[in-house]
Amino acid sequence: MASIICQAIWPGRAAVATATARKAETPALGVIITGPASLSILSGAPLSLEALGGSPSGSCLPGGGSGTTDAVTFEWSVSGESGTVALTADVAARPTLAVAASELRAGSTYLVTVAASTAAAAATATVDVTVLAPPLAVVGRDRQ
Repeated sequence: MASIICQAIWPGRAAVATATARKAETPALGVIITGPASLSILSGAPLSLEALGGSPSGSCLPGGGSGTTDAVTFEWSVSGESGTVALTADVAARPTLAVAASELRAGSTYLVTVAASTAAAAATATVDVTVLAPPLAVVGRDRQ
């Protein structure tokens, strides 16, 4: 068991709190999808995302703290109003996701999820992707 002491100071006030924490046997796994939590792409453009996953490193971890030595595996899913986008097994298992423009419908919003896992831990991350409708084009001559 370890104690953590936190001190917060606001103008004219101070507070101290103590909490007891227990270190887990296996470090937690973290995963992120690089970039913003929601993004928009133009209709006709492919979707490309990258996930980063792993466990933290630090001197408090067993063996000096190099983080997990387990291989991290990834699994992607893409779902929207019109259903789930079919991904081939080799695409779904990579840390990078590439979805062809033909698989995405203009005017739709998709929830992209990546699940990362090791033999001992798992984590997920999501991003909202909106496919913008193509801009309207005006055909004809200028009017005065």
